[in-house]
This record gives sequence, structure tokens and C-alpha cells, in this order.
Amino acid sequence: GWLAPRLLASCARHSVPATASSIAVTGGLGVLLGSVAHMAAPSIDLVTSAVRGILTALLGGPCNRSAGDIAGGRSPPMWLSGALAGVLMNYGARVGWYHEVFLPLILLEMEQGSLSLVGTLDWLTLCIVGAGACAAQLAFPRHLGGSSQTRSDGPLARRGLAFNLLYGDYIEACYPFLERDPYLNAAAYAASACSGALVACAGARSTAYLPAPLAVWLSDTPAKLAVAAGIAFGIPFAAGSLSNVLGRRRD
Repeated sequence: GWLAPRLLASCARHSVPATASSIAVTGGLGVLLGSVAHMAAPSIDLVTSAVRGILTALLGGPCNRSAGDIAGGRSPPMWLSGALAGVLMNYGARVGWYHEVFLPLILLEMEQGSLSLVGTLDWLTLCIVGAGACAAQLAFPRHLGGSSQTRSDGPLARRGLAFNLLYGDYIEACYPFLERDPYLNAAAYAASACSGALVACAGARSTAYLPAPLAVWLSDTPAKLAVAAGIAFGIPFAAGSLSNVLGRRRD
């Protein structure tokens, strides 16, 4: 993307014929970049294997603790690394780290056909936590009657709940509810920490962008992932419901 237009412009400046220019850009660049990638493949494989090893040591369950000497030191407790990773995933998605950091890590884990530890955190701490927050707005709306707030909350919460559970996507739907309710926001982080700790201890692998039942069924530890999903959904649902009920009384 960056090199092609510059090569084409250079061909034009040097009066290279159009056909030759097209061959140089489409064929020559392909051969050049393919050759570079082929030569760099062993080094890239070492890097990606090391990253997968670190993720497995931190989040892959006690059976992988023997791989856990990272940078010459002992790994943190599995529950602690999972809890921190869950909170970091939830926070990072809000500040723009998802596509820059988390999604590349998921793809790196899955490049050899396996499911993903980071993908499991993605599904739990973003999709399921978000679904619980949205469900609370539907079960116990903060504003009763026909207020404009209620009319805007309902469609957003329904859409967010459906997309999170049916498609494993659209986590942004819960953000307006988290921003206005500090108790619900804190519950979202608590749910991310608890569910992250549980799946790290279990070494559960799955992925987002799937219907919730399928994400659980595909996991290598479906029962434990189902429990973690219940925690991830239940904590924000309970906190959001209670906060909305108390808020209605104050109003």
C-alpha cells in the first residue's frame, strides 16, 4: 500500500512504458515482498511462538505453569494474571487498544488453528459483561414511563444484548450505561476480573464473534467457561438492576 504508488510514480518519472510499469508494480513488488517474507519467516515464527508461550504461561492453566519462567523470573499466580488480564481487556477496549493490541494477539494465537486464551477474555469481559449491563437496563429501567431517556435506553439495550449474545460483537452498546452509573462501571471491572481469574486457572480457550452457546461448546473446558460466563453476566446485571431500582426511588 505504501510502496506501490511510489514505485509507479518512479516508473512514470523515468518514462517506463505503462505495461512495464504495471508488471513492475504488481509482479515485481509481489516477488520482492514475498521473498522478504520467506527469508524472515523463521525469525517471525520464533517471535510468535515466544508470544504464544508467554500467553500460555500467564493464562493457560496450572498444567502449563512449568513454562512460566518469564524473563528469568517466576510467573504471577494464575488467578492474579487472569484477573489483571480481564481488567486490562475491559479497560483497553474503551481506550482504543482492541484493534491495535488485543485482536492481533488473538489472530497470533489462532494462526495454527487453535482457539485463543485472549479470545476467551474478549468474549467474557467485553461481550458477556456488556450483555449483563444491557440486560439490567431492560429488566429494571432506570426511568419509568414514557420519558425520552427510557425510549432511548430500551432499543440500545435490546440491540446490545442481542448482538453480544448472538454474534459476540457490539460491546459499545453498554458504554452509555457504564458512563452514567459508576456502580455498574465498577461491577463491569469486577466481573472482568473474576471471570478472567476463573478462565485463566482453567486454561479455557474459545473466541468471540460467535453465538454464546457455540463459544461455550467449542471451548476445551465448556463447563468452566459456562460458569465464568455466568459470573461475567451476573455481576453487572445484579449491580445495574439494583442501581436502577435505587435510582428510581431517589428520583
